[in-house]
Amino acid sequence: MARASSCVFRSALPARQQAGSANQPASQERVMREHRCRRVTTQCNDTTLCAEFSDDTGQLRVFRNGELLREWFPPKSWIAIASVAGARNWGTRPDEHELNALLDSEVQLLRGT
Repeated sequence: MARASSCVFRSALPARQQAGSANQPASQERVMREHRCRRVTTQCNDTTLCAEFSDDTGQLRVFRNGELLREWFPPKSWIAIASVAGARNWGTRPDEHELNALLDSEVQLLRGT
């Protein structure tokens, strides 16, 4: 049974150094940037598979029991989705059903069928 959820990932990115005065050195700040993604999870026997697609970067990741199994970046991420789910959006904006199709394909690969 598959579950879908949306998530927000935060990554710390260095901000531009601001010019400081002679008495005060330039400070380096960390800016939090949000990455929106879609996540679908399925359970197969004792294995949990999760597909995660970032709307901002087009990155597609598949996890098995919390560990990274596969990772694609555009255009390969789009091709991976379109090849199993059809060409509705050409894989660039997958929905829950398209990510589930990708997980179904991964389950078949893991089973060797």
